[in-house]
Amino acid sequence: MQHATINPEEVELEYVPDGPVYVDNAGDTTRYIYAAIDPYSWELWEWPEGVELVHSGSRLIGYMHPDEWDDWALDMIAAGCQMYPVDYHEHGTCIWGLTGSVPRDRWDTVHNAGWIAIPDYSLTDSGYDDPAAVAAHILDEYTAACNGEGYLLIVETHTPDADPDVFVVGGFFGLSSIESAIRDELPGGMNCPDELPA
Repeated sequence: MQHATINPEEVELEYVPDGPVYVDNAGDTTRYIYAAIDPYSWELWEWPEGVELVHSGSRLIGYMHPDEWDDWALDMIAAGCQMYPVDYHEHGTCIWGLTGSVPRDRWDTVHNAGWIAIPDYSLTDSGYDDPAAVAAHILDEYTAACNGEGYLLIVETHTPDADPDVFVVGGFFGLSSIESAIRDELPGGMNCPDELPA
């Protein structure tokens, strides 16, 4: 089942869509489901409980001098965390990732720039069975937050002779996060397109 999309200029919407607007018609009621850029998304970013990132970038949040890493790592291991080295790449935007997973070049990449600590209990609700996968997912979302890729999910319900009912929720970082939220809102859920068009 493919869901209809419209040109955003065809209807007066409350927010400026960033991508397609999906339409769900049911009798006299029409729902418009779409994403919008959240200009305040950085304020919503929170590390999951117990997760910590430390790195050697003195101008970035989370800085810790490498001389202090050993004591910090011992504390995290004693608390039951899995530890993973991270790389950092910056060229216009930034990319945080597990070591070996980010683009590498001699000027813009810091290999083993820091560490991420993942508590064992973080697997419970994550949908992953591997703490390294949890770490990679968290770093992807953190990268999106750092680059201003925060989104609002908008669901507008329009009925004749009434003001639109507008549902807005934020805290979606990165395209995969907002695409998943849109799929969940569409009738048929995961029967919507596997890849939402840009």
